[in-house]
Amino acid sequence: MTLTLSGYYNPTSRAGRLYAKYRNDSTATVIARIYFVVTEDSCYYVGSNGDPWHNHVARDYLPTQTGILDTIAAGDSATQYRDFTINASWNASRCKIITWLQADGTRNAFQGGIQKATDLPVGIEEITSPEQSTSMVTVAPNPCLSGTSFRFQVPISVEYKIRIFDISGRCVRTMTGVSRSSVETYAWNLRTDQGGKVNAGVYFYTFDSPTLRTNGKIIVR
Repeated sequence: MTLTLSGYYNPTSRAGRLYAKYRNDSTATVIARIYFVVTEDSCYYVGSNGDPWHNHVARDYLPTQTGILDTIAAGDSATQYRDFTINASWNASRCKIITWLQADGTRNAFQGGIQKATDLPVGIEEITSPEQSTSMVTVAPNPCLSGTSFRFQVPISVEYKIRIFDISGRCVRTMTGVSRSSVETYAWNLRTDQGGKVNAGVYFYTFDSPTLRTNGKIIVR
């Protein structure tokens, strides 16, 4: 099993996202759970064992301690990502995100990795995975001047969220909806959540739904 980690972290908002791509290099299908947990090193407090120093303290399981069940066919891969936030009371420079792939029942760990939060690129990094191709979400016109529209395919009655980020990684607009048809269109008037128009430049979007997660880039003239 080969693991590839990528993502981004915004030190201003103390929020980021970690992508974990697990590729099954074996000849058998693997059914396992993918886990994510935010940990903090060098925590000083006296625990039950009397030791005042503690490392890899589990601060936050993403989304829960049960992980995400996934099936990876032989020669195929699976990509999961989780948004994370470094609490203000935690030392960001000592926080790491750990991910691992572990089988149910036998508890065999196939692969795992660790990523220091502050070593991730600042802001939003445009990442495309084969499992969640951006061809399923199109943005036109792009570049745009007065507005643009998202066109995407999701099942009917599925909730979705579109978020727009500036180059620093700050979220400037959040749009949500529920699909009414298999092919949906959602227009963005280039306004922020506060109602002002965004400046010309490069923006990034993330699209989240139960069946489709992807991101891309928008250029505003």
